Amino acid sequence: MTQATELPRYGPTSNLPDSNSTFGGAAYLRDLFGSDPAAALARLADDVVWIVPGDPAFGGGTHKGREEVVQFFGSVLGLFPEGLAIEWLREWHGEAGCLVEAVLSGTTTAGHAYRNDYVFMLEVEAGQIQRVREYADTSYAEAVLNKQAN
Repeated sequence: MTQATELPRYGPTSNLPDSNSTFGGAAYLRDLFGSDPAAALARLADDVVWIVPGDPAFGGGTHKGREEVVQFFGSVLGLFPEGLAIEWLREWHGEAGCLVEAVLSGTTTAGHAYRNDYVFMLEVEAGQIQRVREYADTSYAEAVLNKQAN
């Protein structure tokens, strides 16, 4: 079983604020993509579901359970050896979680630039992430990552 602490630290975060809410989505993403991925992964419920539209070859699909989500992150983030930088744009809060709009950028292992807009919808219960829906321009992501595969 893959442990959360096995994920490497990825990328600088540029401007993610600390959040005053019970669950700060921006702070969570800052931890996940940079400052403390192990702490971020520890906030996942054991039965978390992370949904990503797109080609399964590039991380698309429904990832169920902490172990599968950790493997998903390891495989996707492994495509960016220098990490992914995250630029926070907006965050909205509600009783059941939050939405975070951000831009992720980096350089693939093949040297191709990547910069894509994302929206993360995080559903939270008792401080644990139960479900995440991740939205991005999957056609763009697949085109850049296909260059890598060729």
